[in-house]
Amino acid sequence: MHRAIFMDRDGTVSEDVGYMYHAGLYKVFSWTGPAIRKINDSGMKAVLITNQSGVGRGYFDEADVEQVHRILHAELAVHGAKLDGVYVCVHHPAAGCDCRKPNPGMLLQAQRDMNIDLTRSFVIGDKYVDIETAHNAGAKGILVLTGFGQQERDVQGKKVVLANGCFDMLEVGHLRYLQHARTMGDLLVVAINSDKSIAMIKDPGRPILDEKERVSLVSALRTVDYVVLFDEPDVSRVLEVLGPAIHAKDPKNHATRDIIKRILSTEK
Repeated sequence: MHRAIFMDRDGTVSEDVGYMYHAGLYKVFSWTGPAIRKINDSGMKAVLITNQSGVGRGYFDEADVEQVHRILHAELAVHGAKLDGVYVCVHHPAAGCDCRKPNPGMLLQAQRDMNIDLTRSFVIGDKYVDIETAHNAGAKGILVLTGFGQQERDVQGKKVVLANGCFDMLEVGHLRYLQHARTMGDLLVVAINSDKSIAMIKDPGRPILDEKERVSLVSALRTVDYVVLFDEPDVSRVLEVLGPAIHAKDPKNHATRDIIKRILSTEK
């Protein structure tokens, strides 16, 4: 039986830019080719496993995913490297499939296809969902500090609160909202709509402040631990990746509604 190195895609072998709407956004890390070449030379199988729920959500189709992977294969070929297998889960998170990480379906399929001994194999990724996937398949997990890895390591075991918004015109109400949100957990992560995202959801001429200025302003607040930018029209991708204990703008969260009411009452 063969040993294998299973690798996550976005944030592990390439930059994580959110939902990959266009293949032109895809950027392979400079060290990926040489690293996978070493896996090839070792005799272990090099296997890519990736969740791409953007297909299930209707943001792009499987042909777009395949185009991205052609770019990856071409980049690897420059370094004399190759992937022995590519496995993709395209399902919506609510679909209940057995292939979406942390479920072990993609690893089990690769095991059948390539006669892999999962107990002697590894899963490498930048999120704890990759480590959980390894555990669920009987493999060993390795967290890398690229992509979301550093953030995932820092927040492990802590109650994370996510707040989000455009913050195009930072006002006192925003500050009070973030202060209250910070009291709900151990770490406050603020997801900010990028310039591209704002252009999709706001009137022409927005944003007033560009994303660098908005990130700089919000990052400077003492209540804020981390700031992330997202290009999508909504924050669902960040929620999916980060998995916070509380989303401070979730209307189903009673504590959040109380916070918003208190903010509004102070603004009157």
